[in-house]
Amino acid sequence: MVALSMRPIRFLFKFLLLVLFLACKPEKTSLALQSKLTSLEIQNHLIHIYEENLHKTFSLSKEKPGKDFQSIGSGFFVDSSGYGITSLVSLAKLTQKKYYIRQNGTGKVYQVEEISRDTLTKLALLKVLDTIEVSTVDVIANNKPKPGNLYVGIASPYSLLETMVSGFVVQTLRANIDPGDLSFTYVQLDKPIAKESAGAAVFDLYGNLMGVLHPIEKLNPNVKKRFGFAIPTSDVYSFIVKQDFFRQAKLKISRGLVEIPILTPFLRKKLKLRQKHGVLVSYTRTASPAAKVLQRYDLIIAVEEKEIHNQAELWQQLERYKEKEILSLGIVRKQKKIQIQLIQGK
Repeated sequence: MVALSMRPIRFLFKFLLLVLFLACKPEKTSLALQSKLTSLEIQNHLIHIYEENLHKTFSLSKEKPGKDFQSIGSGFFVDSSGYGITSLVSLAKLTQKKYYIRQNGTGKVYQVEEISRDTLTKLALLKVLDTIEVSTVDVIANNKPKPGNLYVGIASPYSLLETMVSGFVVQTLRANIDPGDLSFTYVQLDKPIAKESAGAAVFDLYGNLMGVLHPIEKLNPNVKKRFGFAIPTSDVYSFIVKQDFFRQAKLKISRGLVEIPILTPFLRKKLKLRQKHGVLVSYTRTASPAAKVLQRYDLIIAVEEKEIHNQAELWQQLERYKEKEILSLGIVRKQKKIQIQLIQGK
């Protein structure tokens, strides 16, 4: 009797389990679909970053290319008149001063000259000898990624031009890894880097420069097979600000347009500014274009919708748009965000 009375209970228990399973199955399917869609969104976003920056980058060759382009490195433009950056690894053991680059996306080939190199930041500056106008990669002073962040770059490994490279950041600041300079810190990546990819720009998911690919020549072979490394943006920035083309732009803008102090915590408190970044206007020169639209203590936070964090970024953006007649500036005036139009002087 006891056994007979238990059968309905067992059946009911099994039925409830089946109902519960069926109820959960669509949710699992939904989660799987949502995960797939998220993955596709990330893929599409990486493709968008690649396409947006393709023409701002180039491959480097030591000889004038014929039918094929034999790459010795990669790089990217930092000034609209044709200044570009590559890694010193690209130029290792080469004594010549003139090279050729192929602009990605357009296929245009230009002769370039090495302007300077810096063993501290492991970078070299190149300049296109022709008169050109190119789009540039913006360098934020200290865009520090975190472990687990995705990156996407444009390189030419083994002369395979316009190759998308992507992966994850493994460690933000990895020191004691380069036998040639144990004090230098790199961004550690999850994939090894081909020598021809040296100098390639890598971007974060916001499309901002995250570092410059830099294969370490004397790296432990076991580590070299597993990981890659990039020069941090802080070192890229410090390299750029030392260059003559940047100092000339800085002098022209700071003297001819507007004087600006450092945005200190004291000034922020005094002016009741909520923003931690931007460029504060100290005063404008009489009869200058800036004097017509800017006021003392305006905080410049954007140029052509590109956020401005410091003086260097302002100079870089103004130099980038130096030929544009009317420039859009985002500013904070008396705690209110407004847009103004700056008619640039020639």
